[in-house]
Amino acid sequence: MPVGFVFFVMTLTPGSYAYQFTQFCWTHMTLLLVVFQAHFIVNSIFEGLIWFFLPVCLVITNDIFAYICGMLWGRTPLIRLSPKKTVEGFIGGWICTIVIGGGIAYSLSQFKYMICPVTVLIPSDSNLTILGSRGFSMVRFRLCTKSSLHPS
Repeated sequence: MPVGFVFFVMTLTPGSYAYQFTQFCWTHMTLLLVVFQAHFIVNSIFEGLIWFFLPVCLVITNDIFAYICGMLWGRTPLIRLSPKKTVEGFIGGWICTIVIGGGIAYSLSQFKYMICPVTVLIPSDSNLTILGSRGFSMVRFRLCTKSSLHPS
């Protein structure tokens, strides 16, 4: 990350700061969306595999039983965008998911591996603070601006 930031600062060109910072921000926002989601999924798994398997099982259960109930009792279309989906399938899938979901949750919670949290070591971020300060100084130097904290 520090190498990329240094490269970004060194490639700043007058007249295209707005474009370059816009691209820089879009890149970081995309990375935040992708990396934070993966980070939270991994953290949930470390709190017990049940927090990964239970939602997956509930979605699969809902899809299967919405299809079955819709095929058996479906008459009323749910939405024009998807004409084969029915209100009866939606309600049947919802009820079956609640009933079967309780059983799935109970059966998964019987395994210690599913509910046992894992201890994770969290690295210190003091190095990131130092790098952030250096990076800000480099941007300020590159843009030839003066700071009230550091008269130059």
